[in-house]
Amino acid sequence: VQPALTRQINQLEEEFGVRLFSRLPRGVQLTTAGREFLEYCRRIIDEVERAKHELTAQGSQPRGLIALGSTTTLARVLMPTVLGKTLMELPQVSLRVVEGRSVRLHEQLLTGALDIAILTNPLGSHQLSMQPLMAEPLCLVARPELLPRKKSLAASEIATFPLVITPGMLSLAMGSQKRSRQSLKLLAEVESIETIRCLLLSETTATIVPPTAFWEDLQAGRLMAIPLRAPIP
Repeated sequence: VQPALTRQINQLEEEFGVRLFSRLPRGVQLTTAGREFLEYCRRIIDEVERAKHELTAQGSQPRGLIALGSTTTLARVLMPTVLGKTLMELPQVSLRVVEGRSVRLHEQLLTGALDIAILTNPLGSHQLSMQPLMAEPLCLVARPELLPRKKSLAASEIATFPLVITPGMLSLAMGSQKRSRQSLKLLAEVESIETIRCLLLSETTATIVPPTAFWEDLQAGRLMAIPLRAPIP
């Protein structure tokens, strides 16, 4: 309605302290200040439209950088498929993959350094949302000639094998009853799974891990895995 429009224009002119229109006998004409203000208005409208387009596009097609953490052993097994499917299904998403121990990745999730992570035996936390993906049995792993031909082993049978093991797997092997270290033939605690792999292939040693830890060596027959019967005491 013309009176309402006139009031709006008058309010703008009062607010800015300049005349936006020159009133002519037949209509109005933009002043220099009015033309400049019109350009600002057009930019504002363009930015609103751009924001609407970007936000709508984000809802239908995710985009941006995602920091994804994974343990080294799981990364070798899962990352080729994860990266391949991401490139195919989410072309506007970039992944930054970080490998490390589960404890360290858990800390990075809590600090915000990682957006999402695939962990082994994660600690519960009210600050994180967790979704189980898969479950694996713990296995005694060594060169085939060092292991008995059994489908599974009881926990009591672990004690006869010289072990090199990660601290995390040692905690699981000790179990909820916190059995004594002396009940295991523990040669060394080793952080690096690759170092353990080299020891298994070259020395008379065994370890306790899920089968994915040495998937390639198990498939090639260089190593053998025997599941441990649960529960591990």
